[in-house]
Amino acid sequence: MLGRPRRHSSSLAFVVTCVLAGHAAGAPPKPSAAALKSAMTHYDKGFALFQAGDYDGAIAELVTAISYVPKAEFFYNISKAYEKKTDFKNARNYLERFAGMAPKGEKADVARRIAELAEREAEFLRSGQLTIRVDATDAVIRIDGKDVGKSPLGTLRVAVGGHHVTIEAPGFRPFMRDIVVVAGKESVIDAVLVRHVPKGTLVVEVTMKGATVVVDGVCVGTGPIVYRDVLDAGLHTLAVTRAGYEAFSVTVRVTEGLETRLAPVLHVDPRAPPPSPESDSK
Repeated sequence: MLGRPRRHSSSLAFVVTCVLAGHAAGAPPKPSAAALKSAMTHYDKGFALFQAGDYDGAIAELVTAISYVPKAEFFYNISKAYEKKTDFKNARNYLERFAGMAPKGEKADVARRIAELAEREAEFLRSGQLTIRVDATDAVIRIDGKDVGKSPLGTLRVAVGGHHVTIEAPGFRPFMRDIVVVAGKESVIDAVLVRHVPKGTLVVEVTMKGATVVVDGVCVGTGPIVYRDVLDAGLHTLAVTRAGYEAFSVTVRVTEGLETRLAPVLHVDPRAPPPSPESDSK
């Protein structure tokens, strides 16, 4: 994290003097008070931008500060800003420049940090970014069978190559997608979840000729008929009618994943006139 700038003039002069003392003959003269003031003004702006998460803005201000006074801490803090951006190459480059100015007692620690950044850079180049956007909250997201979090989920870094992404949320069908992640690039999945409607099968067998079969108020045919359809799980109405016979009417429950079978039998209506031979032959 960026350290607060030191404002005491003698402290600033001491830092600059130490930096310049390490230069060969012919190094530029000691910065003026105006240059120091301008450098610290841009450093303050860079600090505020860093705190606000604007790392690009922070880097720009700190680079400007260096143009006035090449203070060691400016190089160090630019390195930290690039590290926040996961730009490990530039983070390492600026830390290496800082290493040439660092006190002797800190050089071993700085060298270790440079090596760590080099390792993170190598790992970064072996991975890519994967952004998964889901139109439902609290959906469980799995990559290659491993839980990585719930939606909304930020951008992830994953190994390059093929991956299988599964997204599940209560009341929705599972979403599955195969994707290839490329090194140094961002891959995006926009998942639109489809609500899960449980289904079951209704089978109605009517052997009587001329009998009308009605399911949920819709005529689906006349006997003899074997009606089969996949319906939403739940209650449905079935009616079978024919002139001269008592109507068959029932509410039937269709169960998810199962088959429900009915074979209605019509009985002669004693109050109705007997069916004519012609109607029986139809």
